[in-house]
Amino acid sequence: MASARVRIVDLESGRMPAVCVKTGEAAVTTVRFGKGALPVTAAVSARVERARQVGYSLFALATAASILAVITKGALVKAAVLAWALALGVRGGLRVLVWVGARTEGDAVRLTRVHPVFARQAGRLYGKG
Repeated sequence: MASARVRIVDLESGRMPAVCVKTGEAAVTTVRFGKGALPVTAAVSARVERARQVGYSLFALATAASILAVITKGALVKAAVLAWALALGVRGGLRVLVWVGARTEGDAVRLTRVHPVFARQAGRLYGKG
């Protein structure tokens, strides 16, 4: 994996290389990333959507367990705490495994865990590489 520095204005306007941020293959769609969008293949888009759905489902499950714990008291409190911890842990873990990291650097964003081909193409947008 590699990292790429892109201007925030380019990320928000969609001025990105036409290669998938995760696979380096030709991008066919984009996925939302903060206020912008990143280019991806259909398979990566589906994987990101599945991860989001799992995260939402775990969040809903943890919320239901918490409500039941308040209503019934007792042993379900431990189950609710465990469900919340599991939901947050798995959701965070899925995000790290399947997605891109980002760190603001002035008027730009450093995208981490990107494919080297995407990183090279992003560098070319700014005359680097």
